[in-house]
Amino acid sequence: MKKRYLIGLLYCMGVGVQAQNDCTTKLKLAQQTYEQGRISEVPALLNNCLTIGFDKTEKIEAYKLLTLTYLYSNEQESAQKSMRNFLKIYPDYQINEVVDPPEFISLYKSFRTNPVFQIAVQGGVNRSFISETKRYSLDLIRDKKSLYTGDIGFQVGVGLEFAITKKLHINPSFLFIRSQHSYKHEILGYSILNLDETQNRIEIPVLARYYFFNKKRKPYLIAGGSANLMVGATGIAVRQDNVDSETQRQVSGPSIDMTNQRSLLTYSAISGAGIKFENILGRSDLMIEVKYHYSLANVTKTSARASNTELVYDYGYIDSDYNLHYASFTINYMMPYYKPKLLKKNNKL
Repeated sequence: MKKRYLIGLLYCMGVGVQAQNDCTTKLKLAQQTYEQGRISEVPALLNNCLTIGFDKTEKIEAYKLLTLTYLYSNEQESAQKSMRNFLKIYPDYQINEVVDPPEFISLYKSFRTNPVFQIAVQGGVNRSFISETKRYSLDLIRDKKSLYTGDIGFQVGVGLEFAITKKLHINPSFLFIRSQHSYKHEILGYSILNLDETQNRIEIPVLARYYFFNKKRKPYLIAGGSANLMVGATGIAVRQDNVDSETQRQVSGPSIDMTNQRSLLTYSAISGAGIKFENILGRSDLMIEVKYHYSLANVTKTSARASNTELVYDYGYIDSDYNLHYASFTINYMMPYYKPKLLKKNNKL
């Protein structure tokens, strides 16, 4: 049974190789036939091999040759169909004004050849910046210095980019953001509290990107905003008490859930800049950008600032009002989605 299967497989492979060799010969013959002016014979030489037999490169050459053939035969509908098939395989084809015939260039320009959109896979790091708007504590704090210090976090997500014009693109995204910051405060003159907090959010930014040059390296500016949904916040607290000049006592424990103390929904304004490198891997682009996310809302849920009795009584912590801003460095891997389409105004060539 295995022997028969192996023989059958080898036979099919042999037939496939032979078919490809025959189609390669037919493509060369079709090119010679076209150059000799016998254009009516070209489609019959190519059509069967377009179904099976040509590799990708040969299909590109065959569809271009067919398109030229139909154009010179004044078969406009067939030429349009052949051009559409050509662009499906080779959507980022660049016209060569010197080599390509005017009829081919005219037909090409009658099609939508830009990507319908690009799919972005994003990842990067961020650094938080805290701005206190109103301070709360168990004692009177005269020091105006912020008690909060931003730390390093990360973000990952996916997005889309749509071209509004050649230079202006819109970019909605769906991101998971992890930000981190720390709180340090001397309480009542004898106790020092350190609290490290981690916040997880789902962010939905909508950005506008404005590109400056239509080249393979395109610098751009970013402006937009985001809605931010808090999905979790945890803190690790350590309180160090100075009992006397020789004795110290430490209070610590497992991580504490602080989600209920955080606003469920906040908003941010976003600005930044970046550069786009086109066709890094085939048709895919790479984008490197730096953004600043300016928070427009208080992160603390005011009605729940002192609701966590463990934080209040064990560690002496009460939430202040603050906005959490952050700067981000992001790398985007952009994959284009093409759908060649004959533009309505050019239906008749």
